[in-house]
Amino acid sequence: DIAVYEPGPARPTGGAGVVALLIGPKAPLVFENKLRHSHFEDAYDFYKPELNCEYPYVDGHLSNECYLRAVDFCYRGYKEKFKAVIGQDLDISNGSSKHFLFHQPYAKLVQKSFARYLYNDYLTSSDSSKFDTLNEFRDISAEESYLNRDLEKACLKLVGDRYQECVFPYTFAGRQLGNSYTGSLWFALLSLIAESANNENLGGDGFLGDRALLFSYGSGLAATMFSCIVDGSLKEQAEKCNLYSRLESREESSAESFSEALEQRRLSHLPESEENEFLSKVKESHVPPGSFFLRCVDDRKRRVYERTSFAAQEDFSIHQSSLAGAARGYHSKIRNSNRGMSTLSTVLRRAKTIL
Repeated sequence: DIAVYEPGPARPTGGAGVVALLIGPKAPLVFENKLRHSHFEDAYDFYKPELNCEYPYVDGHLSNECYLRAVDFCYRGYKEKFKAVIGQDLDISNGSSKHFLFHQPYAKLVQKSFARYLYNDYLTSSDSSKFDTLNEFRDISAEESYLNRDLEKACLKLVGDRYQECVFPYTFAGRQLGNSYTGSLWFALLSLIAESANNENLGGDGFLGDRALLFSYGSGLAATMFSCIVDGSLKEQAEKCNLYSRLESREESSAESFSEALEQRRLSHLPESEENEFLSKVKESHVPPGSFFLRCVDDRKRRVYERTSFAAQEDFSIHQSSLAGAARGYHSKIRNSNRGMSTLSTVLRRAKTIL
């Protein structure tokens, strides 16, 4: 999916991504088919009413509230099913789930959502002693709770260490690539796979036997919470995905070039009365060999695609290698930098083109 926005504060959060999953027996990640809960609403928090424009209409405050409300409903429903199926209570601190993955529009919303898990644990807990700082908020309504900044701060403080351990590592790909709408949650799973392989390489068990809780969300709105168990080594998956090296091979581009590329996309969607023809300015050297790309849209709105030559494989590989060499050590620098850096601040510092 591709997340693009008109000029403004949302634009730097945009990204792109695609996922292909091979599903079959003897997989090292096993999804628990009896543990799933969904929530749906009819909400105009984010939508695209103009067919000749990719830019969405977004109500930011409503969108955040819808997201958090979906988190609440899905988490409560999942907890009930977990109790019925597993026979145990689920909360973020008892080890029932050791990894928490989210649809990630931006990193701060993920942190707030994990804090909502804790708030829901508090509301259903028979032992409120470990939630003393939340007692003053027990009787507020659900709608009030989404807007109460004091409650938010109290919950964020309580989940601080747990968030850094069980959530933040899996926001890595999302922080580096931005939002990708339907691909966003799978960026988190890709980050978990990479972290699992790192853990195994350092002598750990690669998270074997651990449960990961996943929250998927789409505006409009539909959301589902489900879980999976690590049932084998994920090193093969990590090697195939090659997350860190692929991030290192990106070519740095200016914010002005990024805006120019988005303007090109906008022009390609205009009706004939506004723009007679569109000619792509894509650099073929940046497109992998054998890939299709939009070359032009003619005056009758016919879209013409071309394909890069397979013979260019060697040149492209050299190009990729030179980029990776120039960026060697990039991943270690990222991991040692400010762990709270958001996608927005990253993009403001440098815009990147994903090859």
